[in-house]
Amino acid sequence: MNIGIVVSKEFVSVDGILGPSRPIYKGKIKARYYAPDNEARNFGIYLVHCSIGEIAASAATQFLIDNFAIDLILNFGMAHSLNPDFTHPLTCIVERVVHYDFDVSLALGHHDPGSYPQFRNCFIPASQLIIEKLKENPALRFATCASGDKFILKDTRIAKSLHWFSPDICDMNCAATLLTCISNKMPCLIIKGVTDGFHNGIVSTDTIFDAAAGASFKFALEVLRSLT
Repeated sequence: MNIGIVVSKEFVSVDGILGPSRPIYKGKIKARYYAPDNEARNFGIYLVHCSIGEIAASAATQFLIDNFAIDLILNFGMAHSLNPDFTHPLTCIVERVVHYDFDVSLALGHHDPGSYPQFRNCFIPASQLIIEKLKENPALRFATCASGDKFILKDTRIAKSLHWFSPDICDMNCAATLLTCISNKMPCLIIKGVTDGFHNGIVSTDTIFDAAAGASFKFALEVLRSLT
């Protein structure tokens, strides 16, 4: 089994936990390959380090799907809390996503902001078979993620406007990764670590970020082992 990982700054934590990777070049784009560890991990990992934002995440996801024999995409990274019950150092599984930047309501009045015509409402569901299996573990936490191309930590106006969706966390890439996976009929698992947000209102330091990223990736590996 092969896992494709789309990640931005958090790739440093992956290197630190999995050790050396083998670079694979497809044109000008480099992927990192981590071979299976027969004792601890029975799946290979292809990782693409992409820039921040939805467009970069979508391109990286499609690159992985097109160029490697990927069985599942993992979108792993840090998130900002919008819910006082989601505080650092929590790591959670995203079961549904709202792409709050998407809005055709002015042109098509019967659609609410964030609603894609192919879905029943504004929520884009993550891979339901995976979510149902993981919900058998009562210790896991599940979240609704608001995803868009705005860094909203210090913009209280945007953060307050998202109450329409009742999100728990927000990020800048998982809507694109999930939508790309859905278009390709590819299973997608989204795992986010909370490093800042509602509970303290400040951006975490690099030290806190890196430590949280490492803890979240270890958590992601355990979840992947339970699925494989």
